[in-house]
Amino acid sequence: MCYDCLSMLNDIIDENKINKLREYFISLTPNSRGLITVSKIASFLQISNETAVQVILKCEEAGILRRHFGIRCPNCGMLIKEISTPSVDEIYINECYCCDGEINISENDVVILFELVKLEIPFDEGQQSGQVVSNEASIVAQEDTLKAFKIMCEMITESVQEKRLKEYQIQINNQKRNEIHRKAVKKANKNRIINIIANIVSVIIAVVIICLIYKKFGFAKLSLFVSFFAFIIPFGCNFIVKELFLIDIARVEEKLLLKENE
Repeated sequence: MCYDCLSMLNDIIDENKINKLREYFISLTPNSRGLITVSKIASFLQISNETAVQVILKCEEAGILRRHFGIRCPNCGMLIKEISTPSVDEIYINECYCCDGEINISENDVVILFELVKLEIPFDEGQQSGQVVSNEASIVAQEDTLKAFKIMCEMITESVQEKRLKEYQIQINNQKRNEIHRKAVKKANKNRIINIIANIVSVIIAVVIICLIYKKFGFAKLSLFVSFFAFIIPFGCNFIVKELFLIDIARVEEKLLLKENE
């Protein structure tokens, strides 16, 4: 097997579990290489069945594993027949040769199995490494039925779609925030120019009023109005204009967000 290609699983399981999976594949005997199931992978790696399904599907996609099907005894759980298609329409088995019990095969007894197809055992012929698979390899758990496998696949698909939807929503929200921030910066810069112009205009108005007062009343009344028109009008105008035309980017952004959510 090209064991390095198992590194493709690092987005599902960690490096230690990848090494354990490598050991599991190496430890398989010729008779057990076609009896890989979800529950066995889950048990060996100590992961959930859903995660084991993801591992198996990725290995299958990479051509490391190949799926086939079988019939499981509903009484003892032993694999009693391998089949080419996941159907029991032409399967006539009334007795289990393992437990000698009478059985009635249904679609719920169809199991999905996986066979290790990429094989380059790096040992001498007959040598094994790691844990040896026991004779119980032919026992197939209830959760390895095709029906359970399909349910887990649907759950994984829904989970992936939900994850993608969340990522898409986050992306949209980030784009929205970036767009609002861009608008806020643009609006704040525009308001800053308006503030400068308003301040200049207010100062000019104050100077004109002071000049008119001087022309009409002379120095007698000038000192009384200078403090009012020279300070109160420009500063008052500046305060009002800044509240109407915000220059603080954070406040402008907050205002735009409120408007967007209305």
